[in-house]
Amino acid sequence: MFSLVSSISVIHIIWWSVNVLSLVLIFFGSRNNIKYIDHKKKINGKEYLRDTGIAVLLIYFAIFISYRVNIAENNISLIYYFVISIFALTGTLKLFLAGMNRLSDIELFSAWVYPFYLIIGGSIANYYDNLFPIFLLGIVLLIAYPGKGN
Repeated sequence: MFSLVSSISVIHIIWWSVNVLSLVLIFFGSRNNIKYIDHKKKINGKEYLRDTGIAVLLIYFAIFISYRVNIAENNISLIYYFVISIFALTGTLKLFLAGMNRLSDIELFSAWVYPFYLIIGGSIANYYDNLFPIFLLGIVLLIAYPGKGN
């Protein structure tokens, strides 16, 4: 088992592995045309807002569980890690797919720009306060920008 007193805790490993696993699932879902994991489905701004809202709620619930539950080094902690991972994976996958589906509707950039924008831009905006409004502007523009289908 991992030590919780180290600089890289189990929660950090879970969140970074969730991001990587989400990207891998999206890649294989688009290759094999899996219905709910394919990023080529086009959605409008309202559907993007709905899917993003659901994803953010799932991610915040996983964060709430990870902070609220006192995870000890025993067999029960594996169940907590699994529950946190499931909520985090579902929320992250839905968040990435919502933006990728919206970008495939807009056809302004490649759909694969969105997950890397969230990961890299969100990490940088976490440390620099002046970049956070610019980071949010990119997300809000996906709601208001008209798609090619409309």
